[in-house]
Amino acid sequence: MIKRLIVCNLGALLLACAGQISASAFIPATTQATRALDWIQQTKLAADGSVGGDATRTEETIWGLAANHRPVAAYLKTGSTSSPIDYLAANLASEEASAGSIAQLILAVSAAGQDPTSFGPSGGRRDLLADLQALYNSSTGEFGSDKVFDHIMAVLAIRSAGRQPAAAAIAFLKGQQKSDGGWSFDNASSFGTDTNTTALALIALASTSSLDGCQVAAALAYLKTAQQADGGFPLEAAFPTSDPDSDGFVIQGLLAVGQDPTGPAWTKAGGKNPLINLLSFQNTDGSFSYPGIQGSNLTATTQPLVALASNHLPISAAGTSFGSPDVPTCEQASSSPTPAATTSSPTPAATTSSPSTLPQTGQPVDLPLAHFPGLLFLLLVLSILLGVTLSLRRNR
Repeated sequence: MIKRLIVCNLGALLLACAGQISASAFIPATTQATRALDWIQQTKLAADGSVGGDATRTEETIWGLAANHRPVAAYLKTGSTSSPIDYLAANLASEEASAGSIAQLILAVSAAGQDPTSFGPSGGRRDLLADLQALYNSSTGEFGSDKVFDHIMAVLAIRSAGRQPAAAAIAFLKGQQKSDGGWSFDNASSFGTDTNTTALALIALASTSSLDGCQVAAALAYLKTAQQADGGFPLEAAFPTSDPDSDGFVIQGLLAVGQDPTGPAWTKAGGKNPLINLLSFQNTDGSFSYPGIQGSNLTATTQPLVALASNHLPISAAGTSFGSPDVPTCEQASSSPTPAATTSSPTPAATTSSPSTLPQTGQPVDLPLAHFPGLLFLLLVLSILLGVTLSLRRNR
């Protein structure tokens, strides 16, 4: 109980600090993103449109292109006519191996401005959303099996198509939050909680407008404890070496809940913050390196592309994201931030209503001070007492 109180109170303080200044997305690192995308195009883009011959890296590149307002169809290897989305369309059989892989494909198809309900080569088009739904367990609310990461990607994919996941799917995701405020990659917790999955969970809940104030506070407190002195984030707090992949995911997660990753709440001594740490991994040729691995690293270059755009998943073809960063207040900080997952039946088929979108990056998202009167009053009283104490000491 004491641990939960500390976690919730720290998270609530972070939310309160964010409310005292206009929480806004940082200015997109357009130059750095362009250099990264150019490096990928010049060195890793194949004639068939694949990036490094890998579907995941290809999908991440498409997300990055859309987030940075670059047309996917024009992203070609010199002398080729096949774009990354063409490569995905031609290789559907190998890309639909799991809920997570189908979900990432849907996210790429939506970002490229194509229809995920009819995608693929001529004569072999598939309804990717139907394929994803076939892997949904209505008794548990889970997409796939034993991987929270895959489930999160499925939620994001459904939102990218302008639909709302079943209520049981959201409840399942909320129920996977651990006592330390984080989420783990898999259900069995053979992996500990990690920053990447935690950030993506926040993004998924924000995209469905399902944020819970207590859960967000606990998650932010968890991320705060994982943040390193260099301003960056490791995959797990137990392995305290910041890396560009984790920086990118956490930046997205913070943006999704209205936090400014470059603001005071996330800035360490010397002005070090997640963005500065992320950019420290970029090489002179535009690629990114990964700690402990010499030279350019493709994964470390493709995964932060969305974060460099000061944006977060899911990305539309217009380069905008889905959901609302408005975080409800946590009325009972002492309550558990991890409600049990429900096993109730999911809601009827997802709607096809148009998705809500965030403002263009760089515009402010206000968190009213009125939500935190008790905290502000306490800070005022402490300031007065400190002033009186210092005055008495000087008089002595």
